[in-house]
Amino acid sequence: MEPQLRLAQVVAQYLQSLPPAEQAHAQQELGRLLRWFGSESTLRDLTPQEVADFAQGLMANGDERRGQTLKDFLAYLKRKGLTEENLGKYIRLARSTRKARPVANTVSPASVYLTAEGVQRLQEELETLRRERITLAEEIRRAAADKDVRENAPLEAARERLGWVASRIQELETLLQSAQVMATPQVPQERRKVTPGCTVVLREEATGKEFSYLLVDPRESNPLAGRISIESPVGKALLEHYEGDEVEVRIPKGTTRYRILHIT
Repeated sequence: MEPQLRLAQVVAQYLQSLPPAEQAHAQQELGRLLRWFGSESTLRDLTPQEVADFAQGLMANGDERRGQTLKDFLAYLKRKGLTEENLGKYIRLARSTRKARPVANTVSPASVYLTAEGVQRLQEELETLRRERITLAEEIRRAAADKDVRENAPLEAARERLGWVASRIQELETLLQSAQVMATPQVPQERRKVTPGCTVVLREEATGKEFSYLLVDPRESNPLAGRISIESPVGKALLEHYEGDEVEVRIPKGTTRYRILHIT
């Protein structure tokens, strides 16, 4: 067990272990985990109560795939010996049913403003998943040829994967249909103000460390790549503030103060 390992470091390692088609979705969900616990948090901060509280908020809209992504990550930590127990057992998911919940219920039909790079990443993920769907369908046909399907593990695994892929494809198609490219904000030379789409350079007052973040829609948030959601604690605290302002960000571990050094 290595409780002093930074959570962000372990999340990055986990994402690298996933198939490329799964990384974008997991990255988005685990980015929420990093925002909840804070950028400097360690594995020691993953307590059963904090994990349960985070998971409850994560699945508040009824989308339990988010909870499953978190459970998979926590199981990975246990397998690697990074935690003493599988903290995923503290996340309660309702018993799944064969009839899938319509994706349209979990994706708002309102316009979504994304960066041009974000739209391109989603389009690339969509094309990758469409190709994988064809491959999986062929694998299922081959696995189904085995007459003893009761214990046909490859068949069951392919079916589960195909269900996830089909759901994610529908989610991406719906999102891209409503997506609009976010215009690059024109920041005046005097009194620069933080708005969506801006890049903000911050200094953490307690440590002197500097960070650079691009403020984006939650759907293309990836704190590991420097893109934070405008709905995250840091994003909300920064919006409408100016260069030179000091902002206070509240996270589960306490309060952190940042100085806004530069806005572009």
